[in-house]
Amino acid sequence: MEKVILPKEVAEAIEEVWSEIPGKLGPEDSNKITWLTNWRTLDEEFPEYEPTLIDYYIENPVDYVSALAYGYDVEETPHEKLRAHYEASSDNEFDQGYDAGVRFTLNTLGIEIEGIND
Repeated sequence: MEKVILPKEVAEAIEEVWSEIPGKLGPEDSNKITWLTNWRTLDEEFPEYEPTLIDYYIENPVDYVSALAYGYDVEETPHEKLRAHYEASSDNEFDQGYDAGVRFTLNTLGIEIEGIND
C-alpha cells in the first residue's frame, strides 16, 4: 500500500501524541490506531492536538487510518516546495532570471525563506 501524504500539522500532532503515549500507558496498550482514534482520551490527555487530528479525520477518515496503519509522508510546505525548485535551477540565463524574480518577490513581500533570501 502506498503511503498517505499528510499535512505537516497533522503529522506533527501524530508524532507528538505518539511520542508521549509510552509514558502514559503500559506496553499492552501500544496500538497506534486505537490510541489515535480514541477522541475522548485525546481530548482529555492531549487537548492541544485533538482538534487538528479529529478535523483531519472527519474530512479524510480512510487516509487518516491508513497513515496510522501503513505509515505516511509529510506534505511539503509552500516554502519547502519553492526552496526545492529554487535549489534545482541551473546556471542558464532563464533560471538566473527566475531566481532573481523569486528573490525580488519574496523581498518585496517581506517573506524570508532559508536558502533563498536569508
